[in-house]
Amino acid sequence: MKIQLSDKRIVKNVMTIWSHEGPEVDLVMDLKNLTFRPGSIEEIYAFHVLDNLFPDEGEQALRNWNRLLRTNGKLHVLNDDFEYVNRAFLGGDIDIEVFNNLHNHPCQCTQKSVVDALARAGFNENNVVIWYISKPDSIEKKHYEFMLTGNKNG
Repeated sequence: MKIQLSDKRIVKNVMTIWSHEGPEVDLVMDLKNLTFRPGSIEEIYAFHVLDNLFPDEGEQALRNWNRLLRTNGKLHVLNDDFEYVNRAFLGGDIDIEVFNNLHNHPCQCTQKSVVDALARAGFNENNVVIWYISKPDSIEKKHYEFMLTGNKNG
């Protein structure tokens, strides 16, 4: 089974799970504590979940997701890239209103901070793939986002 954590359907033919009801949400669950059977998920797509959780909640979520993934399962994470957004703000490319409306989250993430969090949650940091372009046939990455894939080892 493949699931996406989002309030809208981004990846076609994948169950959409979010923390509250919505027109494209198939199932409502606590995103930090998904209740699927351990080892039953092939892929998890997490769209702007970690940056909308507090750091300790993000760590809890990553441990839970790792537990749910089968051996060699994949976790795809898409988040705002705090380093990019910060440079854009300081350089005057975005103003405080844009920052507050689009990029003000409980947790700011960088590629390194998420790779480190994945390692603490049991993913092998040497098996993390960082996508510098959109993932073919599934996920469109915006210029201010980063995307990475962590693989669960056996």
